[in-house]
Amino acid sequence: GAEGNFTAGELFVNWDLIYQGGSIDNNVMSDYDVQGYLLHADVGMNLGKVRLTYTTWYASGDDDSSDDEINNFLSTDVDRADSIIFFEGGYTDDDYFTEAPYILDKGLYLNKIAVDYKTSDQTTVGGALLYLMTAEDLANGEDTLGTEIDAYISHKLYPNVEVALNAGYLIADDGMRNFVAGNEDPENPFRITSRIRYKF
Repeated sequence: GAEGNFTAGELFVNWDLIYQGGSIDNNVMSDYDVQGYLLHADVGMNLGKVRLTYTTWYASGDDDSSDDEINNFLSTDVDRADSIIFFEGGYTDDDYFTEAPYILDKGLYLNKIAVDYKTSDQTTVGGALLYLMTAEDLANGEDTLGTEIDAYISHKLYPNVEVALNAGYLIADDGMRNFVAGNEDPENPFRITSRIRYKF
């Protein structure tokens, strides 16, 4: 893998590239060739008290899980907080949809625009708009998961004590039918979480 960052005045760029290759030897079933990758980038700008950030990442998926090739990116322990609905963006992050930066073995393509505004030295508010797809079609032949709208606020009561609240709402698309019994119309999930965090 490789990573890097760049700053020029108020502009910043962060990026990562991870490639996986090799094989999985299985004495019971077939051996598997592994080829997967993940691309990630943040591009943003600081405008006084406002920070604008565009985030994108693409985790490769497997279009045929019955063959002897594993083309989806496999993570060992990757913590991503980009989505409140799907990933560990919730402040109570032990009840997330998935811990991995992808959906099943179908990968993920994420686009996110976030705006953060520092109203004072103690308080920051923000919001984000996300569009999420799987890299390959799910079992129901769809790949669009939906559009997510997030909002959040954090306040420092003291230098080492923070109170925070966030919320996410997903306008579910046809890809979410894959996770509903009978392939029926999915609900639009809503999630709200909060925390009090003491740093020492």
